[in-house]
Amino acid sequence: MAVFLRIVKGSTPSRRSVLEEGRPVVLGRSKTADVTVDDPLLSRAHCRVELSDGVCTLVDLNSSNGTQVNGEWARECRLLSGDLIRMGTTVFRVEFGPLETELSVSPTSLLFCTRCYRAVPSENAGTGTDQADFVCMQCLLGSQLQSDMLPGIELLDKISDGQMGPVYKARHLRLQREIAVKFILPQRSNNKQLDLFLREAKVYGRLYHPNIVEMLDATEHRGVYYIVTEFIEGETCQKRLEREGSLGVERSIEIVSKIGQALQFAFERQIVHRDVKPAHILLGNDGSIRLSGFGLAKCYEDAGLSGLTRPGEGKGTLFYMAPEQITSAVATDWRADVYSLGATLYHFLAGQPPFGSKSIGQVVRKILCGDWVPLDELDSSLPKALCAVVSRAMATDRNERFQSPEAVVEALSQAEA
Repeated sequence: MAVFLRIVKGSTPSRRSVLEEGRPVVLGRSKTADVTVDDPLLSRAHCRVELSDGVCTLVDLNSSNGTQVNGEWARECRLLSGDLIRMGTTVFRVEFGPLETELSVSPTSLLFCTRCYRAVPSENAGTGTDQADFVCMQCLLGSQLQSDMLPGIELLDKISDGQMGPVYKARHLRLQREIAVKFILPQRSNNKQLDLFLREAKVYGRLYHPNIVEMLDATEHRGVYYIVTEFIEGETCQKRLEREGSLGVERSIEIVSKIGQALQFAFERQIVHRDVKPAHILLGNDGSIRLSGFGLAKCYEDAGLSGLTRPGEGKGTLFYMAPEQITSAVATDWRADVYSLGATLYHFLAGQPPFGSKSIGQVVRKILCGDWVPLDELDSSLPKALCAVVSRAMATDRNERFQSPEAVVEALSQAEA
């Protein structure tokens, strides 16, 4: 196994320097440097890279213009395969592998942010993008928000950081209404994540229901992929739980019944949510209740074809995840949503998730064997019929659960009566 540096941006693209164990390599513009780089912004001895006991490290040698690793200023740091070192206008890529290894990403297929020099594959940077003015999305969102960043949209405030990118409150200039914009960061993405993002747009586009957040658009602009949805002024159930503890019997039944209706609507259109949880339930200030977070949704017509989920690969959020989602998300059907709905109701009533262990391994074991404390043991004042609804919804064997979200809603109406 060898470690070497390859220039991916600079005067001599693809030039490669091999690192030898125990022999430091000095990079700079001096002809006496171990690796001489023709870049006037480099110091004569700019930085040192060393391989020792299999660990590769970089040390900046008090250079005039500094050294960046993956867009962050570095005085001394460990280097990993794939890291990008920027000195002046020159960018090196660290690569581990056999000596005969070829460059895994062609220099011509990369665009470098003119602000932070992060590398973005050109296919993820959008059409019509050129190196001269390319600014990565992280820099755009990290700087002062610009009204012309997206066509026809003015970004206002960040709402949250999602799994694939930030979510912003914004204003649609033509419609003159507030909207939510969900981004996917190209720097975080790979083809699988991008496919997941686009699938969310496809799923959203089929769901128009009073208890589901409405999608207005899904598109790409200069490498920025984003979904536009209606903006709900209010908070998530997760935030409400953090502030109030439990939600009470009446409010819990109301919310879960509305979300059950939304899931039934999706189920009838062959869609399983797969990530029902308090953080994906929005409580509007106008009294509305909406389900969001369809990024992990499974469409039956695509099942087995998308390649997004492999056998044995779990999908969802652990505390609310059905046992079958842990063992094989491929086999997950609508009854996983029934389970998650029951786990969410448990949290609403108990003020805590059904599996409170801090160890992931312990939580997984408890989910697989159904080892959770019954609600009536936590709070004897809760109606027995309501506790029974939760127990059945969260049955380890999915054949013993309610067989549709609609059945959960019906059982809740009877429990409330």
